[in-house]
Amino acid sequence: MGRNHVTTEGTSRRTEILLIGLVIAGSFVLGYMTRAILFWFGYAVVLVFLYLFWRAVTALELIADAQS
Repeated sequence: MGRNHVTTEGTSRRTEILLIGLVIAGSFVLGYMTRAILFWFGYAVVLVFLYLFWRAVTALELIADAQS
């Protein structure tokens, strides 16, 4: 219970936040270079939400496996 900062894959929460930040920052750079900031930022937001949704689903599966 005290290991909430470590995810199921063993990566730290800090690493996840850094990767999400890099995706969003990269989207701003691509958007500035191609003059399509809203497109690339929206793309990055969708990727981040998909990743977080996948993490929630895998966490729920682990909880269900532990209870059975």
